[in-house]
Amino acid sequence: MTYSMVAVVALILFLALKEIMSSETENRSVRNFMKGVNVAIVPLLLVFVAIVAYKVVTVI
Repeated sequence: MTYSMVAVVALILFLALKEIMSSETENRSVRNFMKGVNVAIVPLLLVFVAIVAYKVVTVI
């Protein structure tokens, strides 16, 4: 339960950070950082999908 909450909060924070930083497309280091953020977002998104699937299966 605790790990799932940490994963969801981290996913929300990374998505918010990406959205905020997306306006700074002129700076090369910011663009490279945005690509690096995707490395963290994709696994967290997969974990989120797994958590939702588990919760749905346990309810059914």
